[in-house]
Amino acid sequence: MARELTGAAATVLTTWTEQQEASTAAPDTGAAVLAALLGDHPASRAALRAWLRAIPRCSGAGLHGGFAGVLAGLRLAARVDPALGPLADRAAARLAADGRWRSREVGFADYDLVSGPAGLLAVLPGAQAAREHLAALAVPEGFRIGGAAPAWARGGVVTGLAHGVAGPLAALGPGGSPDLASWLVEHQETDELGVVSWRSRPDGARRAVVRRQAWCYGTPGIAWALWTAGGLFAEAGLRAMDTLCAAYDEEVHLNDNPLSLCHGAAGVLLIADAFAGRAPVGGVLRDRLLRFLHARLPEVLAMVDLSLLTGATGVLAALLTAEGADREWLRLLALT
Repeated sequence: MARELTGAAATVLTTWTEQQEASTAAPDTGAAVLAALLGDHPASRAALRAWLRAIPRCSGAGLHGGFAGVLAGLRLAARVDPALGPLADRAAARLAADGRWRSREVGFADYDLVSGPAGLLAVLPGAQAAREHLAALAVPEGFRIGGAAPAWARGGVVTGLAHGVAGPLAALGPGGSPDLASWLVEHQETDELGVVSWRSRPDGARRAVVRRQAWCYGTPGIAWALWTAGGLFAEAGLRAMDTLCAAYDEEVHLNDNPLSLCHGAAGVLLIADAFAGRAPVGGVLRDRLLRFLHARLPEVLAMVDLSLLTGATGVLAALLTAEGADREWLRLLALT
């Protein structure tokens, strides 16, 4: 099984590298993650060379699509090529000093995990400016969307791990924001399947069954964020995850991008695995999703999308990690 996964990883990295010859996009961190997990392999080295050449096309400070992601990728790449270590250190020093975020009329980039300071803090815990900014935002009004964001989020306070308040909560760590944790606990609900969950924003439509249960939104990511907050909040997160594990149904809870890290089985697999390593919750669901994804490995290899969050590199990274590979890259998902 391990040989099957490493072969799949090499195939996907080779395909990704070939595509870079015609690409003008910023480097997705998925190639660096998968190359680091594969280790000293010709496909890894070729992919990392292509990934490094794409860095000048990067813009913004975000974790997924910006320079915080470049930093994370450089640190991972340095495990394959130690000569990249000093470059990663310089990138870290530069990013740690960044502090250009709004505290009013915020958009996702002013606080969230994907594009904002929570993502920077997840990969660079010493980024004091990011930590202070997030800790100073009033709960919940400081997180109310007034800036650039999709229409569904404007005017609301978003809950999820990717773009909502759960991201800053996870990045800040134990005791970092009890007000955020309390706010999430206050807005939990139980659906008709018995799953403790959250609307994407508390003033949004209530659904009888919450179908989006993923890393990005819903119980898995938010339960993990509460767990990281510690104390009674950790207990609340554990209870919520336990209800999902008891009721999880692939036919119900996997819809668009059903295999992926962001929306699909790979992300839930990693959260179940993270819980299982620390508490008596998640082990059965982890093993079930491992089987689910292994059975669909041909579909993963056929993916056109090779990105970390929604494509093949992310799915393979999740499988390798759940089967014992290095976990350092999970900072990119706030799962450490």
